[in-house]
Amino acid sequence: MPDAVSIIATIAAIKNSIDIAKAVKDADYDLDKAILKEKIAVLVDSLLEAKIQAGETLDTIQEKDKRICELEELLKFKSKLVRKDGIYFVSDEDGNPTNDPYCPRCWEIDQKATHLRQIEDNYFKCANCKSSFGKSRQFNSSDGYY
Repeated sequence: MPDAVSIIATIAAIKNSIDIAKAVKDADYDLDKAILKEKIAVLVDSLLEAKIQAGETLDTIQEKDKRICELEELLKFKSKLVRKDGIYFVSDEDGNPTNDPYCPRCWEIDQKATHLRQIEDNYFKCANCKSSFGKSRQFNSSDGYY
C-alpha cells in the first residue's frame, strides 16, 4: 500500500518528468533525432510511473476514507448502546433499552452487532457465535461462561 514514501516517489517522478520536458524544450534545434526520441520515451515512462503511483495513492486515500466512515458509524452506534442484565440494547432518548438485544460476546470481542434471537421467555441465543443467555443472566458458549 502506498504511504509517505510512495507519495515522495510520485512527486520525484513528476519532477523528473518536468526536468526531461524542460531539457527537450531547451534543446538545440540541431539535437539528434534519436536522442530526442530517447528523451521523449524516458519522459513518457516517467509520466506513466507517476500516474500509476498517483492512482495507488488515491486508492489508499479512498480506502482510508471508507474505513473512517465505518469507524464513525460504529462509534455512533456504540454511543447508543446500553447494557442491561448482561446484554446490549439500543437506548432511547432517556437511556432506556429498546428493540431487540444484541449479543455481548459478538459486540465485545468482534465489535459486531448481532441480534439475539429469543428462544423462550428470558432465553436468547446468538445465531452468529452460538452463545446463549438465560435466566441466570450469564452467557454460555463453547468457551465457557461470561
